[in-house]
Amino acid sequence: MLREWEGQGFVTRDQVQFAQPYVVERKAAAAVQAQADNVITVNFAAAEPPVDRRLSLNEASRAEIAAIKGVSKKLAEAIVAARPLASMADLLAVKGMGPKLLEKIRTLVRL
Repeated sequence: MLREWEGQGFVTRDQVQFAQPYVVERKAAAAVQAQADNVITVNFAAAEPPVDRRLSLNEASRAEIAAIKGVSKKLAEAIVAARPLASMADLLAVKGMGPKLLEKIRTLVRL
């Protein structure tokens, strides 16, 4: 929501309603220790490793694969039939999958 001050109060100028809930993931805070001489030591090793949230084409259901924008139900069925996929090149061999579509969905999927 974008609001501006107009002298007597705030006026809403613009707003957006998201179709899906927008969730901000909590990043692990670095461990900070203050010493007696006011020197701050930061330990970045305390951060948690990142979680891979891409869809696994070797494990996902046909409906989950078809939910990816640009992937039809027929293509999702062909991907499920071509399992197990060893590389992205194997995915290009699936009928209906072209290089443009693969580039479009590459950041959303994994094998």
